[in-house]
Amino acid sequence: MSDTVVGFHENEAQAEHPAPAPPPRGFHRLLAPGWLRVPWMMALFFGIGAGIVVLVRWAEGWDPIWDGSVITTVEKNSFSFSRRAFPSKAVRMRRGM
Repeated sequence: MSDTVVGFHENEAQAEHPAPAPPPRGFHRLLAPGWLRVPWMMALFFGIGAGIVVLVRWAEGWDPIWDGSVITTVEKNSFSFSRRAFPSKAVRMRRGM
């Protein structure tokens, strides 16, 4: 049997891992994955979804423009898009983030 180890030679120096990146500071904290990004992304996607619905209902002349059941239906779907903006830790690990 051979005494060789694949991919490692005892007489060669091994490269060390680089130091971890420093945590984001300032405005970048709001853009980094985490709980600081959750509230403003949810509000943003709520506004985008509600704005599109109200704009389409206004352009088509449908009354009332602000219909609660329609807005609720669209917002349920737009919330699922906002979930992609801040994936869970398990999803980030699968994606290699």
